[in-house]
Amino acid sequence: VEHLGEDLWPFTVDGLVGGLTFSGRLSRTLLDPLFVGQIRGEPVSVHGRRFDLIEGPVEIERRRIASRELRLVRGKTTARLSGEGRVAEWTGLWRDTLRLSGRADLRGRAEDLLTLIPSPWPLTGPVVASLSFRGTSQELSGGGQFEMPDLRKGSERWGSLKAALTFKGKNLTVPHLVLMAGDQRIEAQGEIDLSGRYRFSTSPATLNLAALPGIGERGARGTLVVKGSGAGQITAPRIEGEMNLAGGEWREVALGDGAGRFELDGNRWRWDMAFERGYRARGTLPVNLAVSLNATTNEQRSEIM
Repeated sequence: VEHLGEDLWPFTVDGLVGGLTFSGRLSRTLLDPLFVGQIRGEPVSVHGRRFDLIEGPVEIERRRIASRELRLVRGKTTARLSGEGRVAEWTGLWRDTLRLSGRADLRGRAEDLLTLIPSPWPLTGPVVASLSFRGTSQELSGGGQFEMPDLRKGSERWGSLKAALTFKGKNLTVPHLVLMAGDQRIEAQGEIDLSGRYRFSTSPATLNLAALPGIGERGARGTLVVKGSGAGQITAPRIEGEMNLAGGEWREVALGDGAGRFELDGNRWRWDMAFERGYRARGTLPVNLAVSLNATTNEQRSEIM
């Protein structure tokens, strides 16, 4: 039986664009039907988010729809959903009273997911997530875990990332995130919404300069403690913070301890630091720390390669 949903449920499903095909078995009575079978749609958009394929087993009644494993495919990413939706009182519009509950397990690529939220950075890599949810189609809430074991910006490896997530409606909160870059550990927390507005802060992170790519191989030594925060629009990120250096050294020249601040300006980091031995340095660093950088020390300008 094809297009069974259109024959039996000629009502609006808010936010759904595309064609769905049903095949399976219909039983019980016309006033109280039960459909058990398969659903398939390609492509389908849900509230403006496009999926290449939606398919899986379903059970549909007048006031209930359920699936043991509904697959949503976007690019190389697949989410598997299990759960049900129940209508408390039938009005002809599922959005009015449909309440959902279930869980989703996701495996795929970051580049497929970041197209849902504007991002200035081409983050790539495998993604694994497990979430539970409940609520209406307009106001889902829930939480779970998110992991990227090989986080990259383009072809450059940044490390691995693990995060705890909670969400409600259009807002996503990250109460705890850990980024591991080699033996460097950075912890943060923050939130973002689907329009790209964000805020975040990091816990103090202790970094070994000798182990940082793009800096250690140029002769930097010392222990740097960094704490940062930011807020704004993700397409034009604003990040700032403070830093404290212990045992600073540059190409075997002892600088001593120092303190300063940094901020993200476009695609470059700007920084300023004063050292206990009277040195003062300021300069810029590219975001990826992978090319030459400029610095000014005691008003004497030098090119650091």
